[in-house]
Amino acid sequence: MLAAMRRGSSSATRIAQLLIWVQTYRVEYRGIRYTIRAGIEREQWSVTIHPAGVEMKGKVVSGPREKAELQARAMINTWLKSHSTQKLKSD
Repeated sequence: MLAAMRRGSSSATRIAQLLIWVQTYRVEYRGIRYTIRAGIEREQWSVTIHPAGVEMKGKVVSGPREKAELQARAMINTWLKSHSTQKLKSD
């Protein structure tokens, strides 16, 4: 990512690319990837989970980033619980 930014034509372009990269920080919890994107307003976050590689509908969280992290983990726990129940019913 940083090498690609160095090849950019202007410093404004490089800064914009870096901000997008920083604001779309991707991580995993319990084997499911989630994304937290910074909103336009201060301390506003968009939280989206990606079970099985599919992007689910996200939620907007206001407050510190830690609150957005907790929301992502709660969404993943809920998704895992509902899908493990469905698997048991089909057996």
